[in-house]
Amino acid sequence: MILLADAGSTKTIWAWVTSCEHGMIEAEGINPLQLGIEEIKQRLSVLNPFLPKKPKAVYYYGTGINSSSTSLMQALLSELFPQADVYVFSDILAVAHALSPDRPSMIYIIGTGSASCLWSGQQILSKVPSGGFLLGDEGSGVWLGKQFLIRYIRDEWPQRLQEAFQSFINLSNDALIQQLYSQRSPNRYLASFVPFIYENKQIPELRQLVIQSFDSLLSSHLHYYHKHIHSPNVDTGYFAGSVAYFFKEELQEALASRFKIGAICRSPMNQLITYYQKKWIE
Repeated sequence: MILLADAGSTKTIWAWVTSCEHGMIEAEGINPLQLGIEEIKQRLSVLNPFLPKKPKAVYYYGTGINSSSTSLMQALLSELFPQADVYVFSDILAVAHALSPDRPSMIYIIGTGSASCLWSGQQILSKVPSGGFLLGDEGSGVWLGKQFLIRYIRDEWPQRLQEAFQSFINLSNDALIQQLYSQRSPNRYLASFVPFIYENKQIPELRQLVIQSFDSLLSSHLHYYHKHIHSPNVDTGYFAGSVAYFFKEELQEALASRFKIGAICRSPMNQLITYYQKKWIE
């Protein structure tokens, strides 16, 4: 048996997997760049009651993974499962393995945060450096929430939308700003307004905000790849994440003629399970 993780800032999906069966659980998100060691340990504590037996290997795919956080997550998971081989990867690799394991493509995550890479079918050829929610995350739930709030506190939305959101949050502008800046995880707070945007996306100005948000992501990331790899030779993009999934029509419009969509999923976990079960058979 192996253990898989698809960890975002908002939630983590864990799955135990054998060659012919599996089980899944949804738990709190884990971002090692934002959480302390004890809080990460607390969020890992859900695993032992969930697992039918100890895993022989752990494959952890997560947000906030860099050289230092890779070592941290390896150490914490090895402490929890000393008998297991532990592998820690960026969450973008989960999408590549799950949706496009053998095909050159563009891989995107658009959820609470955003990320992308140029994928050869076997390895990551190039990846836009992540600046986190302060220096990046274009197109994401954080980005959408931030752009929406900027226009809201400036009273730039149509009156019916201003009034609807005022009723939704029941806070003055000053209280809203204070609440945002007092959050331990302001990125998650900003992204928490995405359901309101989704419920009201029939309003033309909001729908345009979503399309512009995706366009910001696609334009900036494709510019990076063209600058560093000249002309990426791919014609298909694969997308994962709740924002990509729920706003798929707006995403398709933003893509225009850039490239075609291979697949859009909310979470890559089901396909990731299949990926590892196929490897078992092979």
